[in-house]
Amino acid sequence: MECPDPNNPNNLERRITVVAKALKRYNIDIAALSETRLPDTSQLEEHGCGYTFFWSGKPASEARQSGVGFAIRNQHLKLLDKLPHSDRLAMNSGFVTFISAYAPTMAYSDQAKEEFYEELDHIIQSVPRSDKLFLLGDFNAPVGSDHAAWQKVLGHHGVGKENSNGTLLLTLCAEKQLVITNTLYTQKDSFKTTWRHPRSGHWHQIDFIIIRQRDWHDVKLTRAAKASTCHSDHALLKSKVSIRFKLSRQHQRVQGTKKLHVTKLATSEAQATLRDNIASALVDLVDTEYSDAASHWEELRKKIDQASADSLGYAKKKHKDWFDEKDVSVNVLLDELHSLHIEYANNKDSQATM
Repeated sequence: MECPDPNNPNNLERRITVVAKALKRYNIDIAALSETRLPDTSQLEEHGCGYTFFWSGKPASEARQSGVGFAIRNQHLKLLDKLPHSDRLAMNSGFVTFISAYAPTMAYSDQAKEEFYEELDHIIQSVPRSDKLFLLGDFNAPVGSDHAAWQKVLGHHGVGKENSNGTLLLTLCAEKQLVITNTLYTQKDSFKTTWRHPRSGHWHQIDFIIIRQRDWHDVKLTRAAKASTCHSDHALLKSKVSIRFKLSRQHQRVQGTKKLHVTKLATSEAQATLRDNIASALVDLVDTEYSDAASHWEELRKKIDQASADSLGYAKKKHKDWFDEKDVSVNVLLDELHSLHIEYANNKDSQATM
């Protein structure tokens, strides 16, 4: 989204409305915005189509040729945290982490490009490994089609030739185990490219949707929509995504109910001990006042349980084994097996291996 006159609030609101209508028409839930040229860090809600726009840019006192942000459908806002970084990188995180990027063009110095990729590297490192990661934006970096040289980073359907900017992006993707989804699908070049050079008229692939290699199956299709009108000379690049989350659950071990050793009650001594202990425990309850019957009952239960445990103890749980060593028929078979084994071991003509 480009805004030639961002200081005019009416102009900004009109352009945001146009962009929001385009996003709604294409059923976009979250859109990364590049080269917004908007000052400072702020947000604006568009009520008609139900999107909220966030952006991060240069201070109002400085020249603004960059700026990044997001347009997010309002129903998804509760799942995300807004974490602006700079005029070239912004991040939203939640169950999924989205990074909106706008990389320097070829006209910028090598130092500016290195600083951008160092900052991007730092942001990616800060993303939890359990998060789904989507790296979106205008990278001004043709990555070419050399799948053999960049296996697992490029698919078999890249476009054009790689340049130095493309090498920087491909190197980062290889180090962070990322894949460029634009290159994964068989489709016409018109659905792969997103920007047409103003002088040559040639279309180039410089906008990307990038994810972790392990999650490539989450993206069903990535393609450009050149019919969109979003006040940009770039086509809208969109992905159809299907994500399943494995929510972590902390399983608490349920404490089993202990059973009293009631078999001890077969003796008169155990019976007398239990009777005396319960009587002693209940003496303390006689002069105690309770606010309600429930409290009285709970205290009575605790006293009786404790007296019973002190008198009888708890029974040890025994696991019945399927193999009963006292079973006569089993012992006969074991004796026969033992005899046969001795006979086999003493027979020199028997096979050495089984």
